Amino acid sequence: MIFQTTALVRGTLASIGENFTLRTTGMPVIDAEKGRLPTGGAAGMLTAKDPAKREAAWKFLRFSTGPVGQALMVQNTGYLPCNQIAIDDPQYLGAFYRENPLFMPAVRQLPISIPWYAFPGSNSVRVTQTMVDNLARIVEQRATPKEVQADMVAEVRRLLPRKS
Repeated sequence: MIFQTTALVRGTLASIGENFTLRTTGMPVIDAEKGRLPTGGAAGMLTAKDPAKREAAWKFLRFSTGPVGQALMVQNTGYLPCNQIAIDDPQYLGAFYRENPLFMPAVRQLPISIPWYAFPGSNSVRVTQTMVDNLARIVEQRATPKEVQADMVAEVRRLLPRKS
């Protein structure tokens, strides 16, 4: 069992070939009514000062986040789309999801998806990695949850900015 991004499905399928049957399912959620899944993603920023470059960047950003661009992104990377029209309208991703059902569990969990909030300060990524590394110690049975909690609290506090 592995918990990963849908972007790895195609590569995993290619790696296992005919040796195994690959199956996918939604991420486990303890509380079916209140449970939520944080999602990560990207952002587009327009920083060009030149009007022609700014217009070109704006056209690309609109295209890439629109249903056509999102459908192309899904078909080529496997990532979950951020454009609901691309998901709902069969002309964009209907055939893809029919032909590639291993990608569907993530789509089915969109109603419980919430934004992934970053930690404040310049150590945001390090805080998240600290949590991942410490949780791995529990999974690998190298530490108890109580030990990990104490270590994680100390490490995260050290990495977060201090208020004066």
